[in-house]
Amino acid sequence: MSYSFKAAFAGLRRSRNQQQRNPVALLLFSILCCVLFLPPSHLPVANAGEARAMGRDEHVSHGRLIVVSPNSNIVIVDADQSGRQRIVGGKVAPDAILVKDGKKVNLKAYRVGDYVKILWRYTSIGKQIVSLATTDERPAPRPAPVRSNGIIQPSQTQVSYNGSGLYTSQIRPIIGYKVSHVVGPKETLLKIARKYSLGYNEIIDLYPHYDPWLPPVGQRLALPTERILPDARQQGIVINIAELRLYYYHKRNGIPMVTTYPVSIGTPSHQTPLGRYHIASKTVDPTWTVPSSLRHKYSFRSVPPGPDNPLGKYWLGLSIRAYGIHGTDIAWSVGRTITQGCIRMYPEDIERFFGVVKMGTKVNLVYQPVKAARDGNKIYIEIHRDVYQKHLSLGSLARRALSDKDLWPLVDRHKLAVALRDQSGVPVDITDDSLQARR
Repeated sequence: MSYSFKAAFAGLRRSRNQQQRNPVALLLFSILCCVLFLPPSHLPVANAGEARAMGRDEHVSHGRLIVVSPNSNIVIVDADQSGRQRIVGGKVAPDAILVKDGKKVNLKAYRVGDYVKILWRYTSIGKQIVSLATTDERPAPRPAPVRSNGIIQPSQTQVSYNGSGLYTSQIRPIIGYKVSHVVGPKETLLKIARKYSLGYNEIIDLYPHYDPWLPPVGQRLALPTERILPDARQQGIVINIAELRLYYYHKRNGIPMVTTYPVSIGTPSHQTPLGRYHIASKTVDPTWTVPSSLRHKYSFRSVPPGPDNPLGKYWLGLSIRAYGIHGTDIAWSVGRTITQGCIRMYPEDIERFFGVVKMGTKVNLVYQPVKAARDGNKIYIEIHRDVYQKHLSLGSLARRALSDKDLWPLVDRHKLAVALRDQSGVPVDITDDSLQARR
C-alpha cells in the first residue's frame, strides 16, 4: 500500500502542469486517499463471511439476535431452527468485523430480531465473536406436521385471555383451561409464550412449522395451557425435567391447589440432577460465583448483583450444593436446555414464587416425558421430547404409564400412535370410542 501511494504521488509531482499529469496516477492517488481517509462505516462489505475468512477452529451459525449489549460487548443469537438449546453468544473480539446492510458498523447499530451470520471461536475465557453480519440467508422452511388430532385449530370452547399468564388451579387430573391467542403485528412466538407463562419449548413443540420470529399475523393459536400433573407426590415443589416445568403444591383456604411455571434446565452434558431435596437458602440480589468447572472459560471469578447477573434478582438454593432455582438476565432462555444444571425462571415468575416459598420446602426433581390420566370417561396422554435421551422407546414408556393406571385396555392404538409421532406436549384424547359405543 505504501509503495503504491508513493508511486502515484511521484507521478503527480513529475508533471509540470495540470494537463501533463498522468491520468492513471491521478486516479490511483484518488482511490488510495479514499481508502486511507474515509471512515470505516463508509466502506461496503458484502458480509462477514467475505470480510473475515473462517479459521480452522472457528464456527459459523445463522439466526436471530436475542441479546445485544454494547455496554457489556456481548451478543447472543438464537441459532436453533428445530430444537431448543442452540444459543450462540459471547464477548465480541476487539478485532471483530461487524457489518450491517453491507457497511462496517459498531455494536450499537444492531437490534434484537436482526437476522445475522455469526462467526465465533472457543477461547480460554469462553466463546468469542469474531464477525457478525446481517444477512438475507434463511434456513429451509420447516415442514408442516401432519396432525389428525385437532390440536392445531382451537375449539369453540377456548376463550381469550388477557393477563400475565400465571395461573393456579385446583388439583384435578388435567389442570389449566383452554386458551387461544390471535397473533398481532410485530408479535413473536417468544413474546406470546412469555405473556402466557409458557416456555419456548412448549409453543415451538406445538407449532414447529412456524418461524418463531414471524408467526402469521391474524392467526388464532390454541395455546398449550392444559397439562396432566406429574406422577409424583403432590407436596411442595415438583419439577418435571423432561417437561421443563415446575409445579408448586399448596393450599388456599384449606383447598389443595397447584401453581405451575415454565423453567430452563441443564444441557445434555450438564444435566439437572434428579432426586429429592429441599430449599436450603433464599437470597435477594445474589452474586454469581463462577463454578470451578467453568473458570477456564472466564477471566473473572464472580458477577455482582445487577442486570448482567445470570442468576437474576432471586436465588432459591437447593440442599444439593451449587444447584438452585433462580431468575435470569436472558428471559428468552426459559424453556430451553441451556444451563449448567440449575433451574431458571422468568424474572416475573421467580419474583412471585420467591415470596411464597418457605425455607425447608421439599423439592422433587423427576423425569417423565410421558404422562397419562383419566378424566371422566376419557383417557389422555401427554408426550414430550426425551430431551436427555434416557429412554429407548417412548412407545414402551407410554404403554407402561397407561398399564400402571389400568388404562391400557381403553386406549385407541391409532390415536396413541399419532400422539407419539407428534410429541406436542399437550394432553391428547386417546380414548377408544368403539368401547364407549358398545356400552
